[in-house]
Amino acid sequence: MLLYQIELKIAMPDYDGNRYKPVKQDAVDCEENLKKSDLRKIMIKLRASQSQGEIAEKSAQIVAQLLAWPPFQNAKSVMIYMDYNSEVQTADIIDHCFKNQQTVIVPVVTSKKGEMALVEIRPDTVFAKSSLGILEPVINQQMLRNLNDVDLILAPGVAFDLKGNRLGYGGGYYDRLLGKNPELRQKIKVYALAFECQISDAIATEPTDCKIDGLITEKQIYQF
Repeated sequence: MLLYQIELKIAMPDYDGNRYKPVKQDAVDCEENLKKSDLRKIMIKLRASQSQGEIAEKSAQIVAQLLAWPPFQNAKSVMIYMDYNSEVQTADIIDHCFKNQQTVIVPVVTSKKGEMALVEIRPDTVFAKSSLGILEPVINQQMLRNLNDVDLILAPGVAFDLKGNRLGYGGGYYDRLLGKNPELRQKIKVYALAFECQISDAIATEPTDCKIDGLITEKQIYQF
């Protein structure tokens, strides 16, 4: 359970290698009552507090679990994000898919309305950095795909609980993508890649939020 001290600003807890501790004795457990924006700030800071070595090591453990997981092995096409900053690293997963003739599709935000294009990438795809510094493919019409081309979605996120709730970056991109395709959503497995430190006891939800089917961390694969 994560304990936080909430004052005029959000204070960072100390990390002892196993769990996060409150910064003061009178800290209160406030995860369930946190606004999404506050929890998002906290969890991004917690994730970013890991060293690059820790991120790389834990990402490798997550990749190993994923590659041994039958639903991934059996997927003909995988939608996966290009990692950014302190997210779980995905380059080795993408390389593995290329080597095993699995189609790789990445989401790319294409408008201020929060729409995502689904873009197939290949080993020879040309990439460029977006205004946010995210590596994105240079898109042409032949690369565009639809959700019905996807067997498995591996999504990013900021925080998760063990009821299948996911807290993203606030843009609602995945919720819109999945929410407007309810029939396809029932057929496609949606799992998130995350570090154990991103798991929260509870996340506030809204009617438009779409749950995930599971979570893959450095410790285990959670099924919801």
